[in-house]
Amino acid sequence: MQFKRSCYTTIFLTAILFNFSFKCLAQGKEELKRLTVQYELAEKADNDSLRVLAMAALATHHMVNDPELALEYSKKQFRLAEKIDLKWGLANAYNVQGGVYDYKGDYKRALERYSKAIIAYTGLERKMDLVDIYNSIGIVYSKQGINSEALTNMLKGLQLAIREKYDLGIVSSYNNIGIVYESQQQYDESLKYYLKCLRVQRKLGKGYYKHATLSNIGNLYLIKKQPSLALKYYQEGVEDAIVEADDPSLANNYSGIGDVYTYTKQWDKALENHKKAFDIRNNMNDIFGLKASYLSLGEIYFKTGNYPQALKATQKTSELVKETGELKYHAEAYEQLSNIYEAMGNYPLAYQNHKLYKKYNDSIFNEGNTKKLTEQQMNFDFKLVQEKKDAVARQSLAFQKDLRNYTIAGLLIIAAFVFILFRQRYKLATIRKQKAHEITLHKLENEMAIKDLESQTLKTENENILLKEEKMQERLDYNQRELASTTLYLYQKNEMLSGLRKEIDTLHGNSQDKKQFEKIRSAMQGDHHAESDWERFRIHFEQVHPDFFKDLAEKHPGLTAYEVRLCAYLHLKMATKEIAGLLNITPESVIKAKVRLNKKLNSQKGNDNAENS
Repeated sequence: MQFKRSCYTTIFLTAILFNFSFKCLAQGKEELKRLTVQYELAEKADNDSLRVLAMAALATHHMVNDPELALEYSKKQFRLAEKIDLKWGLANAYNVQGGVYDYKGDYKRALERYSKAIIAYTGLERKMDLVDIYNSIGIVYSKQGINSEALTNMLKGLQLAIREKYDLGIVSSYNNIGIVYESQQQYDESLKYYLKCLRVQRKLGKGYYKHATLSNIGNLYLIKKQPSLALKYYQEGVEDAIVEADDPSLANNYSGIGDVYTYTKQWDKALENHKKAFDIRNNMNDIFGLKASYLSLGEIYFKTGNYPQALKATQKTSELVKETGELKYHAEAYEQLSNIYEAMGNYPLAYQNHKLYKKYNDSIFNEGNTKKLTEQQMNFDFKLVQEKKDAVARQSLAFQKDLRNYTIAGLLIIAAFVFILFRQRYKLATIRKQKAHEITLHKLENEMAIKDLESQTLKTENENILLKEEKMQERLDYNQRELASTTLYLYQKNEMLSGLRKEIDTLHGNSQDKKQFEKIRSAMQGDHHAESDWERFRIHFEQVHPDFFKDLAEKHPGLTAYEVRLCAYLHLKMATKEIAGLLNITPESVIKAKVRLNKKLNSQKGNDNAENS
């Protein structure tokens, strides 16, 4: 469980790292100040080409930290580039807008802008920008679950980067392809591309984000349950991140080392490395990373029996999650809190947090089902669009062949005409058959999709029923524990009072202050029969056996309150000594009371049978 959190964090950060081809990494105030000065100089120079360049730089800078401002700059850039017919400016504006819409989750517009950017870059010498765009398109498709199209575009980018000897593009493409395969849980394929990426990075040397790839490889080996190999890559990642002064990646690699030691149950080393990752993330105010760190530390403290520290760390995770709201972290935090409270003996809070864990875990399950249905629909729609494109391409090819045939058959016009006529008729018949087949296939696919949806709905309903039964069983178990606890308390209390009463009886025989001892003895005797104790027992008893007293009253209406209490204790199969302690009588008296009660119950049964006959 633990290493998956670290993997998720690293993949998320790495996807951002390569998504914009390293153009948006310098996001500091000094960089913004420099770009603003350049823009002001371009305005003063009254040079439209310089203005386009300055606006492109500002738009790229704001893509992540202020996407709306980036969009505004790119639109201004587009209008000015269109005015002076600067094709690079148009292409770059489309590229930036695609990145902004991708960041905002508007994937349809993102793909539209990226496609226009590719067309605009055609004929220009900036092949490196095309590599970045193909990678960006691949990432957009990957986010929508259309992984085949994602890999197609990333491989196009990789081929172009290799042809142009664009090192950064090669690294970016290998890494992104690895991320797509990892998201599909094809870990061997993912590892193959990460290792290719690492080989290129080692050749290139410093400045190519080797530490991020090392962290990804470490994650995969840990998933594959090879902790020694995972540790090797994480440690190398730490060394490279220190050299490159990359704190986010340094924290990820320390966290990965901590996960390896957690996996191998070397708790001291696990705690040491997770604390290092925590300190780095805390200094950076990295909320996303801190959630993972707190949860990891909480797990280690829990495993080592340090429940107060485990509780403190896990509660901190819960507080941070409330600010950002990820369902996954909600579920994990509440599950861990439930385990901690249970270990500390606080069963009500353990039960309360377990219910919250179930709630968020169900939300994750439902969200996952919705996402799967959406991805299936998008894949289906994409296939239809692709089939239409293929049909258009086939028709275009057929038309070109026809033209070529017309040219070749220039001297044999009549023969060619007859040949073409029969050929066209055959084609039309084939197209009609093909369309009829496609319509039938489309209907079958729709029916299958409906059946799959019905099956999934039925599965979800069954799981909800099982969950309700599980909750009812949990509540019943809890009530049974409360009943047992209450009964034990009453028994022990009465035993203690009985013992005190005997002591007082002994003192009473030797004391002259008989009235005072009689008063104390009477008060203690009254406490034995306090209604509040019986009511408390009765409440917990009815939660476990809800219809017992009602059925008893209907079948045997003549029973006294004392006999009803005796029936309840007998129903719990309590020993004679325990009943004597609760009723404050001797075991012999309990036996006599049982005999009288049985006679009374049997006589009532006999009367009922006589009346019925």
